[in-house]
Amino acid sequence: AFDYQIFSFTLTAIALTFGLTQAQSGLIATATLVVSAFGGMLAGVIADRIGRVRTLILTIAVYATFTFLSGLAPNYQFLLLFRSLQGLGFGGEWAAGAILIAEVANPEQRGRVLGMVQSSWAVGWALSLIAYSLVFSFFPQSIAWRITFMLGILPALLTLYVRRNVREPEVFVKTRDAERAETPEVV
Repeated sequence: AFDYQIFSFTLTAIALTFGLTQAQSGLIATATLVVSAFGGMLAGVIADRIGRVRTLILTIAVYATFTFLSGLAPNYQFLLLFRSLQGLGFGGEWAAGAILIAEVANPEQRGRVLGMVQSSWAVGWALSLIAYSLVFSFFPQSIAWRITFMLGILPALLTLYVRRNVREPEVFVKTRDAERAETPEVV
């Protein structure tokens, strides 16, 4: 949520920096959301092929990297590109994370656990507000928006934890192994 929401807080400063029209500003937000839908679909396919955990790591790395790169965008076109690619990772992470949580959660608690994950959106929103408020208090808006986007790389650190501590769900491993056993080897 941080990496997505930070755009709306910084939009005025971005529009001033690049001289954007309302339509151009709106296109960035729209492109991010539209591409995030494709990211969700793509992540579902990838998660079935390489696993939920590896897909989660990949999608976090994508959205964190492109949020960071948004802070380095030299012009509107690059910002549009970077935010679109951020949406790809953002939508993919949401899908991969939901699949992973649904498969590891105790069936009796699954609804609560998924509800808790969904409500964490507010935590990311609050963190983006705090980051925005702090950074814009200490830096001129012409560079503050860039710094705020660059903070979006921090979730990439989460991939280190996920890689080390999160295992593929048992249901996925069993299904994958059964499919492999059924598929004849090609010589």
